[in-house]
Amino acid sequence: MSPAPGSSALDALVVQLAAPDPIVRESAAARLTVQGARAVPLLRDLVVASDKPAVARAVALRTLGDIDRPAAVDAAAGAVAGSDVALARAAIDLLGDVALQTDDRSAADSALEQIARLVLEPSLGDPRRLALIEAIDQLPDAVKAPLIDALAADPSPAVAARAGLEAPTVPRGALVRWSDDGHLPLEADTLTQALARDGARAPITVLQHLIVRVRAHERTAVDAEAWRQARGRLHEALAQRGSRLALYDLRETLEDRSRSVDEAFLAAAHAIGDVTCLEAVAVRWIQAGDDDSLRDRFDRLFHAIVTRERLRRRSPAIVTLLKRHPAAVPLAARK
Repeated sequence: MSPAPGSSALDALVVQLAAPDPIVRESAAARLTVQGARAVPLLRDLVVASDKPAVARAVALRTLGDIDRPAAVDAAAGAVAGSDVALARAAIDLLGDVALQTDDRSAADSALEQIARLVLEPSLGDPRRLALIEAIDQLPDAVKAPLIDALAADPSPAVAARAGLEAPTVPRGALVRWSDDGHLPLEADTLTQALARDGARAPITVLQHLIVRVRAHERTAVDAEAWRQARGRLHEALAQRGSRLALYDLRETLEDRSRSVDEAFLAAAHAIGDVTCLEAVAVRWIQAGDDDSLRDRFDRLFHAIVTRERLRRRSPAIVTLLKRHPAAVPLAARK
């Protein structure tokens, strides 16, 4: 095994990062990466050296990121605000990449802090701030949301417009507010949007209260069917959390034979339906008649509940159901 290069050899490798030939540059970068911590000071100095070629500084920054992410984050933050446009772009890309890392949470958090600080700095200029927003776009919603919300009101028209494309159309916390004050949004789609974004985190009591409010609203709403579909989504969100808090409403919806049952209601019933839902499901199966697709859906729902509740053909609930609805005997007999 050859000995590690001395300081003069490391200096020579750093010089090669400015070579016109990309093969020479990449070879030098690979050899510097192997040297690890010994190369960090030289690479960091090159990144901040404004009199050095931009290509060399960009390769040095990337190599630094391969060796020492925290050092690379600090160097990149300075480069973003520097005079070299190409290096600034490379630095933004590095910060975005590190922020997405899951194997080094400390470095990722540091990169996110730098991105947040820089993107909110008006003196940085629109082009670089817009590039930073692109980096933010790749982050999880829960992480990027506060930044996007702030940028949507930015004094720069270009930044505000770009952030507005990512800003949520529904205010955060809307589900809780609608549940508490009873004032639903004007359109059912607005509720559906909020549910898609926040339903998995909203308290289950909030979802249950909204089911009650939406059902009451359906009675007078012009677009009642849209609100009914939204109620189905609320049931599905509750069921995904394993909650039976609104099972009574789900059961009554299945029992209302004057209306079809949306997929969201069926999905919720598949997840949490119990023995009290079986009669309604069996009647729906009978009513489906020659509609094989509809019969199959209620057949699968019926047996999903039977399996979950560990019912048998002679279980009291099944015996009672078949006495009331003899036409359901083939349904109950299927294995």
